[in-house]
Amino acid sequence: MPQTAFHGDDLLVAADITDPLQWERVRKWSKTNQLLTSCCRTRATAVQNENGFRFFRHHTAPKNCEAGKESIEHEKLKAEAYLVAKRCGYLAQMEASGPNWRADVLVTHPVTGEQSAIEIQKSDQKNHETRERVERHNASGVRSVWFFLRKQDYEEVPPDLIGQGLPAFLLREKSTEERIRELGGLLTALLKGSMVYDKGSDLAKVPLALIGYNYPCGHCGQQWFRTTFAVAYPNRVRGGNKPMAIPLAEASFGEQALSKLRQLTQLTPGKTLKVAPNVEQNLICPHCGAMPDREFLTEDVALQCPYPNFVGAIDIRQHLGFKPGWRKVRPPEPEATMPVQQWQQIIQERLRNITDERERQAQERERQRIVREEQARRRREQRTEELCKRELSALEHRLTPLMSGTEITTWLNQPSQDLAGLCPISSIREHANKHWQEPSAPQSEPVRIISSIADGSLQNNAGILGLTEEQQLLILRNSRHQRRAQRLASAENFGSKVTAFGGLLIGAAIDKIRFRAKK
Repeated sequence: MPQTAFHGDDLLVAADITDPLQWERVRKWSKTNQLLTSCCRTRATAVQNENGFRFFRHHTAPKNCEAGKESIEHEKLKAEAYLVAKRCGYLAQMEASGPNWRADVLVTHPVTGEQSAIEIQKSDQKNHETRERVERHNASGVRSVWFFLRKQDYEEVPPDLIGQGLPAFLLREKSTEERIRELGGLLTALLKGSMVYDKGSDLAKVPLALIGYNYPCGHCGQQWFRTTFAVAYPNRVRGGNKPMAIPLAEASFGEQALSKLRQLTQLTPGKTLKVAPNVEQNLICPHCGAMPDREFLTEDVALQCPYPNFVGAIDIRQHLGFKPGWRKVRPPEPEATMPVQQWQQIIQERLRNITDERERQAQERERQRIVREEQARRRREQRTEELCKRELSALEHRLTPLMSGTEITTWLNQPSQDLAGLCPISSIREHANKHWQEPSAPQSEPVRIISSIADGSLQNNAGILGLTEEQQLLILRNSRHQRRAQRLASAENFGSKVTAFGGLLIGAAIDKIRFRAKK
């Protein structure tokens, strides 16, 4: 069902006939066999369907005529392409032919004479078929413009042709009316030059800025510019994009940008942290090397910074997942920023929160230090008291056979020159206190002296610690008696074990004899 037909030598285009009276005349011509199809010069019939769409139809379609096989949707899209080209000021020919090719619509630029064959492809078309048709167009000096209705056919377009700038578009699977509107928008942009083959060259040099703020170090107190985000602004080179934050480790700054980064952050050699090859990210204070507090500036706030520090450019294509293709030209757009006063208020408020948190943590650390010291003091007092009790118990054990309880108490509180003028109990406490502060003897001096008397290593020292020779001799004898008693007890215990073991052996021997006797 073509869009064109001949009335004598006149070529009629159904899309051009908008006057109902004129269309009625065309219909009368078709009834009197005065119309011939442009494709195969056979009898044509003028038809208007229930939706008001007008076209020509073969009265009897020849088998070898492809135009007779086209659908209503195809005809509507051809008509739209034809009318769009005329509205854009181009010369348009419906169903034009050339050497070995036939275009749905052939458009000619009114000034340059450049021609483009607009092809609307609905039926199946393989890779090689698309290439052959494009090459036939090129041989005639005609550019090909393709609109595919099926995704599988669009994906069959040779990639090298796309890379050479072949205009090829996929009309999404929607209603016919929606496809008509989509084709009209794409073709209008293409013919008016507002759609170009986009290689993304402008996205290779997108302005890059460092977003940060003056930060007071919590360790040394000095301020430094803390870099938070690297932000790229693709919206400044083309519309339809928004600023995007990039981790500093991924941003290829270049030497100029890196120099600016050092200047902003007041970095000195050896004060930066390497996070990736040839990339530096300031994570520490450049003055004292201390790690800063946890970052408080969020990405959404940083993207609205009213005065970014531009340091260079970055290739943003990889971050955007960019692929070359035909796109509408969109002018640069300004990014949305917050007022300077609001930005400063946010920074000051959050820095104040950091300062308050530092003070709270300092107070908490001081409180915990006091608690730890108090707990340590109590443990020392408790252990000192336990040590004093053990030492006093050892002395009382040695002195009980010699003195009464009252006499022992008096002796413990009596100063002695042998203890540097201290009484035994004071000497024991002094030893116990030193025991937790510095290395000292395992026993206090009074206990050591009494132990030496008991084991006989200290003899003929009359008056030592106020003890007479008789008392010292009695301590030695009691110690010997105790050791002898311990040896006897050990021997008796060993003998009882041997006896028990011997009884077990004898019992076992008797049981063995009885067992054999029973056999």
